[in-house]
Amino acid sequence: ESGPSRIKLPTLQARKTAEELMTFEPYHRFYAMHQADLDTSIQALRLRVREGIAGFSADLSQLASLDKTLGDSLAPHHRKLFAVVPKLLEHRFTELTQQQKEQKNDCSGGSTADPAEWGNKGGWLEPFYLELRELLLAELDVRLQPVLGLLEALNEREDLKL
Repeated sequence: ESGPSRIKLPTLQARKTAEELMTFEPYHRFYAMHQADLDTSIQALRLRVREGIAGFSADLSQLASLDKTLGDSLAPHHRKLFAVVPKLLEHRFTELTQQQKEQKNDCSGGSTADPAEWGNKGGWLEPFYLELRELLLAELDVRLQPVLGLLEALNEREDLKL
């Protein structure tokens, strides 16, 4: 889908053969670039939120310090776990590729036999695109949880003052 992202989904270029288009590498790069972008952007946001809440009270300053310590200690573990996602996506891509090849061999390819149609509605890549999008949204959600927790703590603190 088009949107504000500078990282674009790989296209099904007409000048490539079907076999060249059935490789996972462009999708791996796409996903890895999004992961890196999410990590950088959310870490910057988390830092700004920490700095922002630290000035409200000693308790929130202590929470910001604790969040930094936890974030620093868990970062390598998170990177390791998030690195597994593209490998799982590759497995799914391989499954869909195999299904497409079998369908083509059975001569029942229909409208999805044309590489230009693979990513369209009903094409064999459509479920992959949807799953890729859902995984990126889920990863965004997981990465934002600590930021939301800091904001909720600030909101609770401010509610007590009212």
